[in-house]
Amino acid sequence: MRQTKSILRAFLFSSLILLFAVTINYSCKKEYSCENCITGNHAPVAKAGRDTIIKLPSDFIDLDGSNSFDHDGRIKTYHWTKIAGPSVFHLADADQAKTKVENLQLGVYQFELLVQDDGGLSARDTVKVTVLDPLVPNSAPI
Repeated sequence: MRQTKSILRAFLFSSLILLFAVTINYSCKKEYSCENCITGNHAPVAKAGRDTIIKLPSDFIDLDGSNSFDHDGRIKTYHWTKIAGPSVFHLADADQAKTKVENLQLGVYQFELLVQDDGGLSARDTVKVTVLDPLVPNSAPI
């Protein structure tokens, strides 16, 4: 009988400690700060299209950045800029995925596409447009 009372007291004491621990755990909720959290937003991928060669008198090309994408969101803005080449050209609408460039002159142009996603991250890609003189014969590559 004495041994049964000891076992019963030990069981009750253990149960009381377990109940106390569970109560403390649920009453003390942890708060987390996201100051150093990783947001999970990944940069988009800009695709300015393939390099292109045209021959005068054709003096225009369509730039197409519509294959740009964002794995975890959407592309919010597009912006085209000429970063190299002759100063003579006309860019129809620099803030569209697809736009037309006209009045191109003999030379090599480079146009950069900047895309920004809905999370504020951005990416760039460049396309080269070569405008050739039709009177110059095509020669073999070196």
